[in-house]
Amino acid sequence: LLMVGTAFYYQKDTGQAANAIRWLKDSVAIKPNAEAYYFLGILHGEANQGPTAVDYLERAKKIAFDEETKLGKPPAWWIMDALYKLGEIHKQLGNYPAAREAWNAWVVRKPPAGAKLTAVLNDLATTLKPR
Repeated sequence: LLMVGTAFYYQKDTGQAANAIRWLKDSVAIKPNAEAYYFLGILHGEANQGPTAVDYLERAKKIAFDEETKLGKPPAWWIMDALYKLGEIHKQLGNYPAAREAWNAWVVRKPPAGAKLTAVLNDLATTLKPR
């Protein structure tokens, strides 16, 4: 189910987002899976469903971090994008402490230099700075 949902995810620009969501939800109903939660979070974020996107991305992050620490697995290939998106969506929703937490976790993992990193560092130093 995960593989079918993932295939539909990569065809989302051709109107397959709803099919991807259906298959990915079926996948996590059978067995919670970090990657499926990640894709669900991205799809819901792209549909401007911030709270739902955050829920799925937080689930993905928790499972991925648990697998890293408890099982010694390498970081998931998508974790950097998930952390960045979590910060972005939390900021849009006005949840600055959660945005700060997500983006601090993103920065610690050493994203590549560029406009995205510069903007996040600026937000962490200004808008998201603890008061």
